Amino acid sequence: MSKAELQALLHEEIDNGDEHMLSLLYSMVRELNEPYEIDEERIRIVEEERAKYLRGEERTYSLEEMKAIAKTKQWPDDL
Repeated sequence: MSKAELQALLHEEIDNGDEHMLSLLYSMVRELNEPYEIDEERIRIVEEERAKYLRGEERTYSLEEMKAIAKTKQWPDDL
């Protein structure tokens, strides 16, 4: 779908939308335009976790293992 088509469809939805839908759209657009900042503490944590992973000190899971964990909502005992 082209940019012009998307704009036309959005304008139509905005023109016909109720207050709830307009509020949701505005919130999404506002969030997308806000700069995303990661604080120094989170950066430090991620860097530490990455270093452990690269040294082989962290347990990793395959996609299939993660699907099973998500379905059962139970983590293996090795965590």
